[in-house]
Amino acid sequence: MASAVRERCDVAVVGAGMAGASLAYELSQRGLDVVVIEREPQPGYHSTGRSAAFFAPWYGNPTVRAVSRVSRAFFERPPEGFAAHPLATPRACVLYAGSAQRTAFERLCADVSAEVSVQVLDGADRVRALLPMLRPQAAERAFVDRSSFDIDVHALLHGYLRAARARGVRVATGFELESAQRDAGRWRLAGRGGEVSAATVAVCAGAWADSLASLFGAEPLGIEPRRRTVIVFQ
Repeated sequence: MASAVRERCDVAVVGAGMAGASLAYELSQRGLDVVVIEREPQPGYHSTGRSAAFFAPWYGNPTVRAVSRVSRAFFERPPEGFAAHPLATPRACVLYAGSAQRTAFERLCADVSAEVSVQVLDGADRVRALLPMLRPQAAERAFVDRSSFDIDVHALLHGYLRAARARGVRVATGFELESAQRDAGRWRLAGRGGEVSAATVAVCAGAWADSLASLFGAEPLGIEPRRRTVIVFQ
């Protein structure tokens, strides 16, 4: 939306990255009237657009792993017409550990063995036969997971947005939220880009969530932007 927005809705979603787009998609399936506002000129400009998007069913604590397991079918078999090509591309994954990490590695293996089929490699020679670029002391044990896959971030994000728009969701880009006021049981959101009146607001602004929380009188959670490094090679 290029012109100033004037909208009234059930739910206003702040942020059009992966969290905001997927939430709008799910809410629209439940018949709710949804408006998504995004500060940048296009959705997925920050963290989503820089995501490595790797599905690893062994990653995270038990709750995260459980969510991953129930999410798998969506990536492998998305709804008809959601994306023009597959969202998931198989990519085997190796998690390795040196002597200092042995206890944590064994604990993880014990935790995920009932959930994921992995091949455990004992000894630096066996690990380096698979990954010769590693130093021997860095990789005394490893496991190989062949059920992981890459996710096409662009296709996933725009699949959510396209399906949400088809159900009536409006997406307003270039809308920088500057104030949030409670008025007669609703939120009035205003800023450079227009004004939205919503019964409920979901802040899906990623690393910027804390800076927006103060507009709603919420206590910050200590969310900070962090960087990680991913090197993809054959």
